Amino acid sequence: MATMERFKTTYPGVIYLIGAAVGRTGTEKIYYIRYRRDGKLVEEKVGRQYQDGMTPGRAAGIRAQRIEGKQASNQQKRKEEAQVAARWTIGKLWEDYVASKPNGANRTDASFWKVYLEKPFAGKEPKELVKLDTERLRRSLLKKRSPQTVRHVCALL
Repeated sequence: MATMERFKTTYPGVIYLIGAAVGRTGTEKIYYIRYRRDGKLVEEKVGRQYQDGMTPGRAAGIRAQRIEGKQASNQQKRKEEAQVAARWTIGKLWEDYVASKPNGANRTDASFWKVYLEKPFAGKEPKELVKLDTERLRRSLLKKRSPQTVRHVCALL
């Protein structure tokens, strides 16, 4: 595959390539920045001319922020996203619980999860749960539901 021609800008460390435009006909400039981090040369894509509204000046500003450490690099952002996706939330634990059952979760458990537990707890990690969360859940359910239903919901959690 042939390499694309790189064009310099008036800003140091900012270059662009000419590529096919996304969502329109024709071409657009794709801006890249180059800088050194811990002695290694880093080259990252920062945006497209039309799709992201990128200009050489904006690219230079992003480059300055990344050099100063005020903004994470693309590689660091991907690593953080992977860590967030890999964490075990209560929602993921629920999915794993349902998958481990031979016929899936029974209808009552699925209903309790959907109605009472999914919204407040699905995005939390188990270590983030505090007694106050469960106490709030218990007290709000006792206002509307029977004590036995509250016990079942808390047991499911």
